[in-house]
Amino acid sequence: MSHQSEAVALLRPIRFFASFDDAWLESVYGLASYREAKAGTYLVKESEEGQEMFILLAGELAVEVSLPRGRGKEVVATLGQGELLGELTLLGYTRRSASARVVTDVSTLSWQRDELLHLFAEHTDIGFAFMTSLARVLAGKLISTNADLSAAFFHAVYK
Repeated sequence: MSHQSEAVALLRPIRFFASFDDAWLESVYGLASYREAKAGTYLVKESEEGQEMFILLAGELAVEVSLPRGRGKEVVATLGQGELLGELTLLGYTRRSASARVVTDVSTLSWQRDELLHLFAEHTDIGFAFMTSLARVLAGKLISTNADLSAAFFHAVYK
């Protein structure tokens, strides 16, 4: 399998890359690193500095946040194939806002923030498509969080 066909085969099915042409997929894939992690380990930890963004190719992650006053951790999301992790690093937020615990063995592609931003500066069409996809992902997460907060408020008030 050629390098380009490998890039297209891996990235084309991922919704995030739906608007990318094959040449763009090749450019983005050329910067990616493949990474695996075993169940029970952490891919990233809350409050650590991070410069990587990930897309899950396989497996499942539990996204955990620390509760106030040392009351443990709460799972706030579960991520699976095709989903992003660490995307806020592209917006300049390098301190991890949550931990990602590996539930089932995962394989990922990861990108370094500075390498992606350099690519976007050289190829603004790729940068625009990438950031548009990122905006859609973040908007979806915001809508989901709003619904969760509304449900939690309703439950707390009308319980």
